[in-house]
Parts: sequence; C-alpha cells; structure tokens
Amino acid sequence: MLRIAIVLGCWLSFLAVPAVAQSSASFSVGVTIGKKVKPPKSAAAVSKLSYTWGAAAISVSEAGFRNIMRQTQDGGFYWFTARKGEGQFRIAVSARTGAIVKVMPA
Repeated sequence: MLRIAIVLGCWLSFLAVPAVAQSSASFSVGVTIGKKVKPPKSAAAVSKLSYTWGAAAISVSEAGFRNIMRQTQDGGFYWFTARKGEGQFRIAVSARTGAIVKVMPA
C-alpha cells in the first residue's frame, strides 16, 4: 500500500498544473546630504562674480598680444600693456565679463 501511495504521489507531481504567482512590491528612496542651496534670485547677485587678473590676461593673449604686463585695476577694468606686431598697446579688460573693451596705443 505504501508503494502505491509513493508511485501515485510521483505520478501526480508530473501532471501539468497551472501555477499562479502573486507578488507586490513598493519602495521609495530619498537622499538628502547637506543643506539645500537656492540659486541667486537676481542678476545683481550674479554680477558680483568677476574674472581674475590671470583670466583677463588669457583674454589678452588669445587676442594675439604678447609680452603682457599687468598695470592697474580701475573702475571695473583690468589694464594691461602688451605688444602686437611692432606696436605697444594699453588694453582694458572687463573684470565682470573678461572681454577686451578698449585697445589704444601706449
């Protein structure tokens, strides 16, 4: 009798029975490191950013000037003297934008 039960159990295990699986998953992730920083609200806050002497000198160099010498900072401009070709020039560079705003003979 025991043998019949074992054989019957094995035989029933081979029958095709539809399997139903149910699963449910839910998760959320949140990461906060440090303090949330808000961007500047006005252009006035951005205008405080300025180019350095070195960055202004790069602007002068990229315009083709050589032998660049720092002179003074006056009224939001960096003043340089530099050579281009055979001429000596005074160059004003905006401290706010880094753009060359004036070139005149020295």
